Amino acid sequence: STKDATRFSELPPVAQRYVQRLAEITGVPVSILSVGPRRESTLRLDREAHVLHVGEAPPVKLTKLEARLLQILIANAGHVVGTERLLTHVWGHRGSGDRQLLKQLVHRLRQKIEEDPAAPQVLQTVAGAGYRLEEKG
Repeated sequence: STKDATRFSELPPVAQRYVQRLAEITGVPVSILSVGPRRESTLRLDREAHVLHVGEAPPVKLTKLEARLLQILIANAGHVVGTERLLTHVWGHRGSGDRQLLKQLVHRLRQKIEEDPAAPQVLQTVAGAGYRLEEKG
């Protein structure tokens, strides 16, 4: 509910990440996931509606795959999430052919969350390891 989402958003960021990870492990939904120290720089994902709010900007509709990718990145904000883990979370299987699909998905997501998608500051590639979502500051 909206009341619960407000309470969740008022939690300290470390507590929000803990709740998000717990929701991921248990399968109990947390409909609003967010990361960022200030409201104007926060990424907020409504997992049920697949809508992304970037700070105070108008909401952006995400595809189901974009929402799945962003969900796991928000839940692990500040940490590298390995390519294989992302492939499994987003598509439910592994396969070397999917790496190109993941790169394309990251590219599309960057178009929606980065001020300058060509020089990403939020969704970063970590060579040989995976991707990291930085908390905007």
